[in-house]
Amino acid sequence: MDVKIIFLTMFLVIISACNQANAREPDFFGANFSLSSCVQNAGDADALHDFMTTGMRINNPLPPELANHFLNGSDGTAWSFQSPDGNYAVVYRDDGLCTVFIKETDVAKYIKYMNESIKRISEKSDWTFSTNKIPMFAVEDELKTYEFTVSLPDKKVRVVMSAITKVKGNYQVAFSATLL
Repeated sequence: MDVKIIFLTMFLVIISACNQANAREPDFFGANFSLSSCVQNAGDADALHDFMTTGMRINNPLPPELANHFLNGSDGTAWSFQSPDGNYAVVYRDDGLCTVFIKETDVAKYIKYMNESIKRISEKSDWTFSTNKIPMFAVEDELKTYEFTVSLPDKKVRVVMSAITKVKGNYQVAFSATLL
């Protein structure tokens, strides 16, 4: 099956049946973007590149001097974009780790929409999640993490979410995914 057809199908599943009011919230976009970029494309640099250039219409990755800020010395590719939904960076390291960085978001709403997406995707696709609900794990003064797995028909993905509720530093949420 063509990769673009698979991409389009999963993207439609992820956003289908969404409340129209929610779809206008930046936190809703952030939650769905995290899943559709890093989980769906885990382990496949070419698919993520296609998603970013064709799906998101971000034609050029960051130049190496800017990408290194996100790659922290690792080899890979980084994209960054601003939208009405906020400021995002997506990083794909050559070792297969994909991370979405969200500069500023309402973490409680992001987690709420992530939980709604998990429920919707579980009901409408053959993805299974190791959690039914992500708890509000983030606190104000310290970066905290929460881990779960996602089983797709052809792969199993480990997700690590890191968040802090107070805007501090360069990002407020990091959503990382890698193949198990």
